[in-house]
Amino acid sequence: KAANAVTAGQNRYIKLLVSHPGTTWMNVVGYGSTSAIGSASDLLRATMLGGAGSVADVFSKGAGTEMKHVAHGLAMSNLNRVKLLLDPEMTKAAYLSAVNRSTGALDTLARTQSGGVDADFAIGKVINRSKAGKITDDFVDLSQMVTLVEAQDIFTKSQEYVFQMDKMLRIAYGKSYNEFYKGPKAAELMFSKKYKQIELDAVTKVQQATFSESFKDSKTVLGGVAGVIENMRKLPGVGTMIPFGKFFNNTIAFTARNTPGLNMVAKATTGNLQKDTYSDLFTRSVVVGGMLTYFASDYQDRRKQGLDIYQTREDGEVMNHEFEYPISLLMGVGAIMSYRGTGEAP
Repeated sequence: KAANAVTAGQNRYIKLLVSHPGTTWMNVVGYGSTSAIGSASDLLRATMLGGAGSVADVFSKGAGTEMKHVAHGLAMSNLNRVKLLLDPEMTKAAYLSAVNRSTGALDTLARTQSGGVDADFAIGKVINRSKAGKITDDFVDLSQMVTLVEAQDIFTKSQEYVFQMDKMLRIAYGKSYNEFYKGPKAAELMFSKKYKQIELDAVTKVQQATFSESFKDSKTVLGGVAGVIENMRKLPGVGTMIPFGKFFNNTIAFTARNTPGLNMVAKATTGNLQKDTYSDLFTRSVVVGGMLTYFASDYQDRRKQGLDIYQTREDGEVMNHEFEYPISLLMGVGAIMSYRGTGEAP
């Protein structure tokens, strides 16, 4: 019981750590960067599939139908993404409605905040907490509301979930998000294994975009190591020094998924990234490769201005992006490429 009390106290401390406008901003930047990479990858994949489908139809009528269907779904869902961004309240309402009707797949999203921070509001914990614990929880909740942590969390999750479901429903059923749920067979289809898998896949995509996916797996060595890193936050004392193990694991996964070329090698040789298709990993390689080339060229110009790796000059003011992951990762790798390109020593 004492150990549980310490763990609960540490979790409140961690939630207070992230109750800061700066953290809110970094989460928004992180989500914006990952979603932009995802959309660029989708659109490139749509272009490739559409072209390949058209060529296939030339040689055999109907051979490219499926490829063109997927291409259309990818393109239209990303076009609809703009509408979701322009109407965040509608998107939030759709997401909350999905949470209410979900058979449990969305529970993991509610239990974890962006960056892998445990929301820690299980019924049992709420009932058994002390008076001091309740007062502290109320203070933490107020802090997260004032610093827009809660608003940012629900915004990123609602945007990504509705977008991913819209994309997957278009590809699987040929219907948009609204068309599917307004259809006469919606209730019946929602009980199918196919739909439930789509919902699970959408939740995984949301967790990836918000750096809150869990990689615990007692069946594999890598999963076991990931679990140890995640659970560090629960150890008395240690948790205050290593509070963001889940976020750390997600940064490693992001790097593996988006490293040009090596992402496909990792999928083929390590058994990881099995939820990602080779076509998606390829287009991610092209998109991220282009971004790294840009940052390499941009850093050459910034070096001449006396700016550091993570610094930019905007409207005459020097801005630091060191803690804006994954932009900082791309800027850092771009800087290394820049030095190698000119033959200079870092």
